[in-house]
Amino acid sequence: MKKETPTDLKQQIFSWYREWHAVEQLYAEWAARHGLSDTALWVLLRIYRHDGPVTQREICQILGMPKQTVSCVLAAMEQKGVLTRARCACDRRSCSITFTPEGKRWADTLFGALCLAEEKAFSGLGQRDRLVFTRINSELTCRLQEALAGSPAAAPFSLPDEEDSAEPDGEKS
Repeated sequence: MKKETPTDLKQQIFSWYREWHAVEQLYAEWAARHGLSDTALWVLLRIYRHDGPVTQREICQILGMPKQTVSCVLAAMEQKGVLTRARCACDRRSCSITFTPEGKRWADTLFGALCLAEEKAFSGLGQRDRLVFTRINSELTCRLQEALAGSPAAAPFSLPDEEDSAEPDGEKS
């Protein structure tokens, strides 16, 4: 068996980046065709796929988005009458987020179409390929979490001082 070279590995990672970004672009374009930003798409989809009310904190944790970003999406959708936010009885600091009846009908239509498209794409793969694909994605995510958590922090980027950019003979570059 041929030994894998670092170049092969780098090319595979680059290929993975290309596919990842292509999928992100597909969702961004789909969202735009439906009058949404890709951020709004993911926030609303998380609410839609959650069983019952969800809090902003849960959305932020699941999607890895800043509180302010999620708050802006929620405020805009609340203003449009798509969802409501109500203080949680058990924790007054949190809001329970749910679709309004009209928002739920809209979301059923919108996300029903998205789910059908996803199911069509996934069903084009055999069951075994789908299982392998999801298993490998899950395993890669775990390995990335471990590797990134253990990687040394890079020094923040800064431009060199004028003194640091002087040529050895004392002239500035």
